[in-house]
Amino acid sequence: MPKVSIIVPVYNTEKYLAQCLDSIINQSLKDIEILCVDDGSTDSSPEILKEYAKKDSRIRIIQKPNAGYGNSMNLGIKELTGEYFGLVDSDDCIASNMYEVLYKEATTHDLDFVRSDHYRWYPERDSKKLIYCYATSGLYNVVKRPMDSDDLFVRVVTCTGLY
Repeated sequence: MPKVSIIVPVYNTEKYLAQCLDSIINQSLKDIEILCVDDGSTDSSPEILKEYAKKDSRIRIIQKPNAGYGNSMNLGIKELTGEYFGLVDSDDCIASNMYEVLYKEATTHDLDFVRSDHYRWYPERDSKKLIYCYATSGLYNVVKRPMDSDDLFVRVVTCTGLY
């Protein structure tokens, strides 16, 4: 069983997909599986996925007719085998040590999930601005119980967590 399963819902993201997959396969945590769920892409995304799967045995491709983002995530969750899982949108990329750091925190403190801050990249703007975003202010270095707290899921950015 891998330590972390990473689900990548894919739909027509040929422009970003290689950078996304590179950021995942180059993780410092090597004990991962990568589930790419192609949601009926009509661009070259399926071919890009196949090329990456040939190079890295940790990548598994699930192809299905277009049914939407949530359907792709749910299918990925049903197929995962890891102790924890993460979600990375196919137009995002992640820091090279993200899953190693999150996994260590989750296992050290026996957490059900852990989230991190992130950067938001705006390449379409003239300045190509990179903005630092907090996961949720006031929730750092604390353990919360969902049934006792209504502030856990404010500003959910799926690719910043390990569940």
